[in-house]
Amino acid sequence: MVKRCLMSNCDRKVAFVCGCKGNPIFMCKKHPTDHLISKGNHDVVGLLYKPDDQETKEINKIFFDNLLKIRKIKDQTLENTKKIIEHTLQLSSKLLGYLGELENLYLNMYKNIKSHKEINIQDVENFKNLADFDESFIFKNTEVILENLISNYDIDPCVNAEKALFFNILSNSKLFTLNLESFISSPFDLLNEKEVESSLNINTEFNLCKVEKQKYCLISAPYAFLIDMKQNQIDLLPNISSSKLCGLVYKDQCIYAFGTNGQSSCKLKISTMSWINISSLPYQNNDRYNYKLGYAPSQNTIGMQGTASFINNSIVIASSNLNGLYHYDENSNSYAKVLELDKNSYNYAMENWVVSSDGKLYENIGPLLSDFKNYKNFMAINLLSVYSSFTFKGYIYFIANNNILMRINCSQKKIEVIQYKDKH
Repeated sequence: MVKRCLMSNCDRKVAFVCGCKGNPIFMCKKHPTDHLISKGNHDVVGLLYKPDDQETKEINKIFFDNLLKIRKIKDQTLENTKKIIEHTLQLSSKLLGYLGELENLYLNMYKNIKSHKEINIQDVENFKNLADFDESFIFKNTEVILENLISNYDIDPCVNAEKALFFNILSNSKLFTLNLESFISSPFDLLNEKEVESSLNINTEFNLCKVEKQKYCLISAPYAFLIDMKQNQIDLLPNISSSKLCGLVYKDQCIYAFGTNGQSSCKLKISTMSWINISSLPYQNNDRYNYKLGYAPSQNTIGMQGTASFINNSIVIASSNLNGLYHYDENSNSYAKVLELDKNSYNYAMENWVVSSDGKLYENIGPLLSDFKNYKNFMAINLLSVYSSFTFKGYIYFIANNNILMRINCSQKKIEVIQYKDKH
């Protein structure tokens, strides 16, 4: 059988074969995609061939570098596995030690009972409670084990969970992460801190948006950063011209930063790493601040109290300096009000919700951007420490003033305060 590429007039050497049509279909290195777009259960297999001199030279050039990469991954895998085992054994040793002490305590208690001696009343109560305890429950539910490890040994086994980022004014580390699975905060230890230390001008309050999983854009105007929470690294972005922002979002390879109080709005194209001006938000001068909470912002931060988010992939912005929730259409570069809000209230857009200090919690019930339903909210809302929100397991978390963790309970239509602790 003559082996020729499926494309007519192609005289390149055959490199792949697919048997989806019954008879083999041959392709050169350039044309597999032309075949894969056709219907069929494709099973493309590479054929044996002899590389030419140019390709051989190319392979020789990168061979040892690639081999070294594989060996590094192997070594790192073994090292990480060793750490996990050592950590697990350490925790197991602590737990077994505690159980051993408990066993000895009850053995001594029993000896004292048999010898008609006095015993501790609390030990007796604990011992009686143990009789009603079903030990099989522990082995059926790993969540119980995790909960006890977190509370007793102050560890965070939920390393892949969603994390929030905030500024801890009481710590020299400044930036902290907060694990939304275990509710444990820990210092954000940068691996490249020495490279960027002189440029880390981050205020206690900042704007934040997710760029991709565990990667965020942080703006503490005029300084902008790209933070990789998985690699524990910060990259510097070009400075932004607006000194006051009321919202930050990422969409379609662009970071949108919305200025307030007449400040310009702009977007950063990831491909070019340069800021481009876009239309500014409707300017609404606040000549007074009559917040229901009696807590007005300083003149230096007026108008900053706002967030940008998404409703059905449409960008929306709410702020204490706006009289409503505004939709930004990136195609027409224009704004439209979709919900009336009191501009003398703290207003924050968070996914399909708007959190406000006007005593209401607003939910978009669709299908239109203007389709909102409101519920009573008895939780006090004012400034935020981080002007952003974090969605995790059906809840929308945000970090309020003084680093108080709150969340929107979407099923119960209410705002809750969540306790967390620092990892020392």
